[in-house]
Amino acid sequence: MRLTSVHISHYKSLSEVNLDNLPPLTLLVGANGTGKSNLVDALRFLRDMVVDGLDHAMSRRGGILMVREHSPDTPYEMSIKIGFAETFDEEVRSETFEGFYEITIQSLAEGNYLIKQERAEVADTMLIGAIHWDANNPLFEVQRIKRDATGHTTITSINANQGSHAFRVPKEQSFLNQSWGEGIATSLVDFLSQLRFSSIFPNTLREVARPDTDERMKESGANWASVLKALKKTNDGQEAFGRILEMMQVVMPTLQDISVLSVGSYLVPQFHVKNGETIHAFDPVQLSDGTLRIFGILLALYQTPPPPFIALEEPEQTIHPAILVMLAEAFREVSERTQLLITSHSPYLVDHFQPEEIRIVSMQDGKTRVSPIKTSQMESVKENLISLQELMVSEGLLAEGQ
Repeated sequence: MRLTSVHISHYKSLSEVNLDNLPPLTLLVGANGTGKSNLVDALRFLRDMVVDGLDHAMSRRGGILMVREHSPDTPYEMSIKIGFAETFDEEVRSETFEGFYEITIQSLAEGNYLIKQERAEVADTMLIGAIHWDANNPLFEVQRIKRDATGHTTITSINANQGSHAFRVPKEQSFLNQSWGEGIATSLVDFLSQLRFSSIFPNTLREVARPDTDERMKESGANWASVLKALKKTNDGQEAFGRILEMMQVVMPTLQDISVLSVGSYLVPQFHVKNGETIHAFDPVQLSDGTLRIFGILLALYQTPPPPFIALEEPEQTIHPAILVMLAEAFREVSERTQLLITSHSPYLVDHFQPEEIRIVSMQDGKTRVSPIKTSQMESVKENLISLQELMVSEGLLAEGQ
């Protein structure tokens, strides 16, 4: 499953933002403070809501008054809608099915809130494996889900001969929360719960770490030693590690291996570097900020099993512009299996993307705007009259309509 569109209304600075026709690799380009991180956080909000519940997702952001767009007037509500597509491949047939999910949350007095509307159309895969391509025996069931103002949720199964039924879900809880959504919209719940976000800082990677049972990379990279150790235990992981090592050797040509040393109850990654005929092991505290951050980003990108989606914020920080060529190659390669959303304000990074993959993020009258590159600039780049880097440095990348 992959995202095809994102529509956000009144979420923090995002008054009305639409991203349509999302490709496997998308770069959000904009100055600091324009709202790039708010857009990423809206997707993180959905992930937190599904995994931990709406109350937790709201409270960790300071409550509804901190989440919804500030306004002395109505509307006192925020909404997030995502479109998605899922492709099924069989020997005799391949087909892509599309769906959507939308939630509108209304702000009430004294920091309270309720779910005003929740809708979804889901291609649910819980029947896959038992059902094959056949006109009378469909591969999966399509479910249409809608919550009305009374709190009733109706699920209608199409082509599965299961009819429909209704039940109550509390107004403050999403029906996609795992306690309600299991078995209702299985594929969508699974997809949203696997959204990954990465904002890695070198100081976090230098901290000693205890073993972590979560083999998925945390957003800060705090469990990177455990992820690295787990990666080397499987065939897929070893293949991914080999690719990481190959790319790290662009940064450190004499790098031979990266291992994890157990010291008491802690894990310490070791970077093995050849010096003449001798191999020395370096701890993370002995490496530069840029080297550590590159490794953390690569580990997040090539983690196994691969997540369906990763949002990566400003990967160019602390990294020499010449190394961004290698990172861009990694982005392109990983996007074949994992959809990537990357934020940046680097003219050196933008030059490694296609104009259609770039969205310009700007702030107008205190509201975030997201648009494709201005048509005239896009045509100039396609005709090789100027590069994206040159445009960004000279006049700046302009949004359509500017």
